[in-house]
Amino acid sequence: MNDRLSTCILAFAISLSVNPACTTAADPETLKRIDDQLTQLKDFEFGQNGNFIRDLENTIFRLPVDSSDRDVIEKKLVDAIEGANNIARGVICRQLRVIGTDRCVSSIAPLLSDLEVSPFARYALEGIGSEAALNAMHEALDRVPGQLQIGLLNSLSRVRYEPMRADCVRLSKVDDFQIASEAIRALGRLGGTEAIDSLRQLQGEVSKKLEQDVELALLACADRASSEGESDSAAEVYASIFAKSSTNRIAGLRGLVVAKPEQSVGILMDAISGEDSRLAASAIRMTTSLPGKTVTSRCVDLLEAIAVERKILLIKALGIRGDDSAVSAINVATQHPDSAVRLAAVEALGGLSGSEAVDTLIRAAADRNDQTVSRIARASLRRIADADSHLVSLAENGNETVAVEAMRALASRKASSATAAVIKLAQSSSTPKRRAAIETLGLLADPGDVKAVIDLAVESKVTDDQPKIEQALGRVLLKISSAEDRARPLLKALPKASNENRGVLIRQLSKAGTPEALKAVRESIKSTDPATVTSAVTALANWPNSSAANDLTPLIEGAASSEQRKQALEGYIRIATNSDDPSRMLLNLLKQMTTVDNRKRIVNEIGLTCESFEAIDVTQSLFSNPQLKAVAGIATVRIAYKLRRQYKEDARKVLLDVRARVDHPDVQKRALDVLVDLDKYEDHIRNWVAIGPFEDKKITSGEQSYTKVFAPEQPDTSGLDWKPLTLGIGSWDINLEAAFGAKDHCSAFVRTMIWSPETQDVQVEGGADDALKIWMNGEQIHEGWRTGGCAPRDVLVPARLKEGWNELKLKVTDHEGGWQFGCRVRNTDGTKIDGLKFEAR
Repeated sequence: MNDRLSTCILAFAISLSVNPACTTAADPETLKRIDDQLTQLKDFEFGQNGNFIRDLENTIFRLPVDSSDRDVIEKKLVDAIEGANNIARGVICRQLRVIGTDRCVSSIAPLLSDLEVSPFARYALEGIGSEAALNAMHEALDRVPGQLQIGLLNSLSRVRYEPMRADCVRLSKVDDFQIASEAIRALGRLGGTEAIDSLRQLQGEVSKKLEQDVELALLACADRASSEGESDSAAEVYASIFAKSSTNRIAGLRGLVVAKPEQSVGILMDAISGEDSRLAASAIRMTTSLPGKTVTSRCVDLLEAIAVERKILLIKALGIRGDDSAVSAINVATQHPDSAVRLAAVEALGGLSGSEAVDTLIRAAADRNDQTVSRIARASLRRIADADSHLVSLAENGNETVAVEAMRALASRKASSATAAVIKLAQSSSTPKRRAAIETLGLLADPGDVKAVIDLAVESKVTDDQPKIEQALGRVLLKISSAEDRARPLLKALPKASNENRGVLIRQLSKAGTPEALKAVRESIKSTDPATVTSAVTALANWPNSSAANDLTPLIEGAASSEQRKQALEGYIRIATNSDDPSRMLLNLLKQMTTVDNRKRIVNEIGLTCESFEAIDVTQSLFSNPQLKAVAGIATVRIAYKLRRQYKEDARKVLLDVRARVDHPDVQKRALDVLVDLDKYEDHIRNWVAIGPFEDKKITSGEQSYTKVFAPEQPDTSGLDWKPLTLGIGSWDINLEAAFGAKDHCSAFVRTMIWSPETQDVQVEGGADDALKIWMNGEQIHEGWRTGGCAPRDVLVPARLKEGWNELKLKVTDHEGGWQFGCRVRNTDGTKIDGLKFEAR
């Protein structure tokens, strides 16, 4: 009952959290409503409408603390306790926790002895929290049953009710293990030197089963003492537990570190080098919370002497400490023969700082023999503190390998302060340095550096550098928000660029897309320099808006090279598909194209992109062209598929036209697939006889029911009571719950007779929630367990109808939830069969 009461109270609390209603003060009408609600509450049972309780709580919980009506309402609640059932008393106690005073304590106190209501009485008194309320719980401690003593000990110790201390000591020695255990824990929650003394005395008196509770209670006392500044008292407890306990030794050490950090250093060091590996690992983790170079020095001194597993942990701890005085020792560890130690050292350096650490990490990052070390080193370089200036120095003055890694690190750190130095390095005579700088420049440079990057592009004398310079320039340009601001520096630099370098600027004009930029590209198309023309075509093909479409159109079949022609076509298609009216642009382009390959490409894109009957008219008009017939057919099918939901019959006519006029096998199959999909809800059998449900108490899942062989699926079974299935008949599916009820883990069987005018191969199509078995003329043709919803054509099974009458039987198994099926018979290609008849018998 207590659990049910708790659930009820919790539900009401949740309802309050989402109900914003607020009663600022009671009035006569409100008081009358409370009287009515309390009358209803007296005999309230679970399952009844509890909305009135929510309203009662809204009124009481929101009542202002200075309201003169609180006393009146408190008295009404107290009076209501008399004669109320236990559910009602639990609800009333919740209200009194909020509004109650010492006046209600004497009415609540007797409830502490009631097994069902005691938790709610404690809840109320604990909430009131006055001396009288706590005294009432204390006085009840000896008169309530043992089970309820546990709750009172918990409540009183939680509010640190000092007068209960002697009772805790007394009850900790009783034979009832649960009471004794809770009394010991209560002492721990009370805390203080008296509790510590009592618990220490108990250590030699309690049974083995309670020793752990005593230690935990002592730890609780020590934790409270430590948090309240009584570090000497706390440390004494922690030290004794650390010295004596096997289970809580780590907790004792942790407490010592918090209470007496300076004095605990030696103990930590001894633990790290001691025999207990679990304690050593914990001690190593604790070093991260102790400040000071002395601790670092002591840890470093231990590194050489301890085992590899501990060495790895201690190195990581030194990295977390962030004390640079450990750098030299960790540098040495990066050369350790054990790979795990090396990795730990490289990772730890990332938590430190200083040029020595950076130098070591650069060397590790450049290690081509150990990719794992290299990867970790680069990650450490990304996070090491205050390293940018030294990395710049290494990039400027180091050898090629060091300089490249330094620039890689600057890029990963997004060290924008290094941009000026990187720009200079991008003009270095060293190819590795120069290219690394160019790559880094693209990541670091901001809009203010765009001129410097453009100058680099214009002045570069190395052809192989151009792709990287262009990539860097493109990244910087994309950081500029205004298209005009992107175009301006490019246009300004264009006249002074050589033919060799002009292409970079022309191609990057597509990042701007402004009318001025387009004008410059149009001029470049007229150039006598082939490379400039190629760059201009590339720019147009990558133009960000449709303003370049008319410039691309004549290039698709008129450009000088096949590569330019292909680029122009793909560029136009990209612009069209991203435009507001793709159909218009693509259909217009198709009219202007003459080559078969170009027309095929455009027709294919029309099928992928367009969604209109205007586009279908165009693709259908190409059916008479032998070279375009197949691609036009596929495009038509694709468009019809997209239109099928909104224009089902029109789409059907189009697909039938495709089937009639385009004899390509792939086109025929695609059109048929869409036609079948159009009709997937048509022609399902609705005439069935059924028998069921078949259940078994031993069956606990749908799969077990599916695999069990029931009478209707046994050969030559007779005398079964098949009945017409008349309930649950939907537009295409049949809901078996209507006939057999909402059941789980069961099966039913349905049967129909099919008359065929001739022997023919067919396809049985079905779907079920959850699974089907299928027989045709006594031969099983389908089996396969599955769970899920019912959809048409989930199961496609080849079958053969003989001339005359044929028996189709299904087993429909339900796992959980819904229970439906649907079934139809079609040609092997999914099309409708004329001349079939169905009878339920």
